Amino acid sequence: MRRRDLIVLGAAAATAQAAPFAFFTEAEASLVVLICEQIIPRDEFPGATDAGVVHYIDRQLMGPLKPFAQLYRDQLPAFEAMGTLDAAGQRGFLMAIEKRGDATARLFSVLIDHTMQGFYGPPQDGGNRDSVSWKMLGIEHEMGGHH
Repeated sequence: MRRRDLIVLGAAAATAQAAPFAFFTEAEASLVVLICEQIIPRDEFPGATDAGVVHYIDRQLMGPLKPFAQLYRDQLPAFEAMGTLDAAGQRGFLMAIEKRGDATARLFSVLIDHTMQGFYGPPQDGGNRDSVSWKMLGIEHEMGGHH
């Protein structure tokens, strides 16, 4: 394993232990973290984990995103192999799923949308922790963020 992969797995474990989840099991939350980190990885800017995206999705699946709850429950197990792959393998795995056109591909598409919502949306909705994406974009004040 490369250093980045260990950091991502460590972040997944830390995130899973940071707060109890309302919808996800710890195993499901860890999978969602791996997927979200491929969608918005940490580089010179914060990534999905830094913004608390898994907590946003978890919280919203108990409310406005509830219509997607069964899709998550049924299709997340199809992503379990990601835990055995390095970052490049995970990207390849997701690209292959994206081309399938089945329910698993639908969940991946939904996860992209939900990751973006959790990363760029208002912090009061449970994501964008500490307004990290707004700060990155330099629009914190325009979006009503707080210091």
